[in-house]
Amino acid sequence: MSTGYDIISSPNWPLEVVNFLLEIKIEREKEVIKNHKSFGKTEEEMLQFFKPYLDYKEVLKKEILPIYKEYPKLEIAFRLDDEDNTHDQPDLVRYTTKIEDEKYRRPLTDEEASKIVEDAILDVLRTSFVELEDNAEIRSLSHLIELLESVEKTAEQKLQIISLYENRCEFMREFQEFIKRAIPIFKAHYPIISKDVNMALKKLEQMEDLKSTLWKIFSTKPIDAEEIIIRIGIFSFNQLSAEYDENILEYTVGIYFFLLDELKEKYGTQLDALVTDLKAIADNTRLNIMYSLAKEPMYIQQLAEELNLTPATISHHIDVLLKSELISITMDVEKSKKIYYEVNKEKLKTLARNIESIGERSNMDGKTDKISIL
Repeated sequence: MSTGYDIISSPNWPLEVVNFLLEIKIEREKEVIKNHKSFGKTEEEMLQFFKPYLDYKEVLKKEILPIYKEYPKLEIAFRLDDEDNTHDQPDLVRYTTKIEDEKYRRPLTDEEASKIVEDAILDVLRTSFVELEDNAEIRSLSHLIELLESVEKTAEQKLQIISLYENRCEFMREFQEFIKRAIPIFKAHYPIISKDVNMALKKLEQMEDLKSTLWKIFSTKPIDAEEIIIRIGIFSFNQLSAEYDENILEYTVGIYFFLLDELKEKYGTQLDALVTDLKAIADNTRLNIMYSLAKEPMYIQQLAEELNLTPATISHHIDVLLKSELISITMDVEKSKKIYYEVNKEKLKTLARNIESIGERSNMDGKTDKISIL
């Protein structure tokens, strides 16, 4: 297993363009500012804290959105004019990394454009628990419709995917041209946010055993990767994501991820964490998931079959358990490429100790009584 990693100082500009478009609707900063007390700041202080980010985002909106409107096919995926936030925004990350390769600096052929969009749609289907081989293909429109029949999505969401497939070549040509026009604008205004990026990079460089820290936060067991790349994502904001492809593991750490984590750890309380953890397991379905995973690691479909629930329902509860780190992720990168889940025993021990501490109290003589749950 690789013991090192490379921290990339420059942003992945194609990825920043995509995440910027997504963030226009998501607006993660609003939720953080709303919960300012958790970070020991007033709302005004949080607004000042994020001022470089907000200024950068605003100036880009003024210059980028008029260009975006010149490419109507982009709206199929990004839906910026649609107030409904339930549509899929297919995973274009795979393409945004490839666009930096020399062969993608020229206009794409129809075959290349088709494959990129088809791979993105297949990724969406996999996350919707459709069993597909690694080398799966979409053979035709009727084949895609057949695949969508088993997916728990609304008719509108399915139509969006079908529309993207039908317009895949035109979409990719517009997308490629849009990104090439957008990147110089992102770079031109980069000085607005560069200080915050450098601060985030410095934090990464100063952290001891960064790789293990990322695994712990991601609630994931280590993947045997030949190369590990870590970079700051401006419009990833407070998110941490990982992409594994061809033995390369690439982390994108949101620009404020560790800064906000430090503030929350400093100003948050153990009671807050305990309440969150107890809420996570205060549900029969989630407890049954925990019991099942205590027996053996399982993937979503296995849990759905064992508990007689839909994969979508299992996925919802899995997300809640992951946020509290009560379960961990394991990826089989050698064979099935499936993501498995298992109980995080260390987290459960910590939770048990925190619950036990509730029973600690001082008696009349100043001595401490302890009620043990173990």
